[in-house]
Amino acid sequence: MAVRCIFCFLLIILLIFSIISAGNIFPLQKNELVAEKYSGWSGVIRVWLVEGWKPGAGSFNGWLNNCTGKFEKIHDGVYVQIQTVNASAAGTLFENGIIPPDMMIFPPNVLDSPAHLIPLDRNNTLRHPFMDSGLYGGVLYAMPIAAGGYAWAYNTSLIEKIPDTWRDTDFAISAFPDDEKLFWSAGLMGLCSGRYLSEPSEVKEPDIARDLDLGLSIIEATPAPTATAEPSDADFLYCALPDGFSSDLDAYSDFITGKIAAIPVTQYHIRRLAALSDAGKGPDWNIETTGDIPFTDQLLFAAVVDRNEDMEKQTLCREFIDHLLSDDCQKELNRAGAFSVTEAYSDYNAHDPLVLINDVLRADRLCTISAFDRRENTSVNDIVREFFKNNEFTPDLFNRYLLQTQ
Repeated sequence: MAVRCIFCFLLIILLIFSIISAGNIFPLQKNELVAEKYSGWSGVIRVWLVEGWKPGAGSFNGWLNNCTGKFEKIHDGVYVQIQTVNASAAGTLFENGIIPPDMMIFPPNVLDSPAHLIPLDRNNTLRHPFMDSGLYGGVLYAMPIAAGGYAWAYNTSLIEKIPDTWRDTDFAISAFPDDEKLFWSAGLMGLCSGRYLSEPSEVKEPDIARDLDLGLSIIEATPAPTATAEPSDADFLYCALPDGFSSDLDAYSDFITGKIAAIPVTQYHIRRLAALSDAGKGPDWNIETTGDIPFTDQLLFAAVVDRNEDMEKQTLCREFIDHLLSDDCQKELNRAGAFSVTEAYSDYNAHDPLVLINDVLRADRLCTISAFDRRENTSVNDIVREFFKNNEFTPDLFNRYLLQTQ
């Protein structure tokens, strides 16, 4: 009996050693391989978020938290801490005595220059219109990770459609006023771009592409100008705003109460209008885009702050940016009510009114602005200011605008 017990004990010891040896011989499982690959650095990546413009959901936090959770699962021991800050705090990096972050996520014009950012490698998943928007002095310092856009909203009880010219209109339209950072008139400029006549008597009628469940129709933009890209004064259909046009903080409330017939809106306002309709409130409304060369200043950028940290941490910051540009994260931008900057198509339902802006932002000739406010150079911002000052998109202004798309 004693001999049998000793024999069994020896077998158990042998089995334990065999299991340990097998662990050293056989290859690691997939999860173990991932953990081994990213086992070099662990800790907290601190990210400052300056949202600026609003996505349809009102915030990017939900989308960012979802993508961050997936990133943390892949990188064992790494935690991404996102803190929302205002633009003034972000614009004074290393000057206010606060410990700077490892990364920043921000809209255009928050930073005058990339003085405290490190250069990034190009990400070839970006679509062409967004490729150079993070450049400064020919060096890439910021990567666009999300976009927003503009459309017209109009009261169908007051007008049947957005007119082909604003001349001789007898209804009121309005827009949100500009401030130092966000140029709402940019939406008007993009919606007016390229509205010209090849012959003075001809006006192109847009085609209705599809009907939406919410009673909205999507109207395709007319084709981009080709050989006649530089119209003469005689051929140009001036996009002059009507005499009743105003810039008003109450533009949205005036629209939903029926005081004005049309306003330029973003994805955020469209979501609010849809919510009103679902509740049986608000006007009967529709959305439409016009113009041949769409424009947006609604971009969200990611950048890595130069804190003289170890290279492993900076490498992980770069990998986090690449993760935000992955198909998985870009497709889920619909959660925030924003739009992809890569070939990945944000997963909007075909009947969602935001599909209109989503399609417009995928135009090859989409015009965008830089992440950094280069005030010494003529930029799209200058064109925006001039357009809004004069309320007229002249041939000269249009040609300058075209140069930004080449």
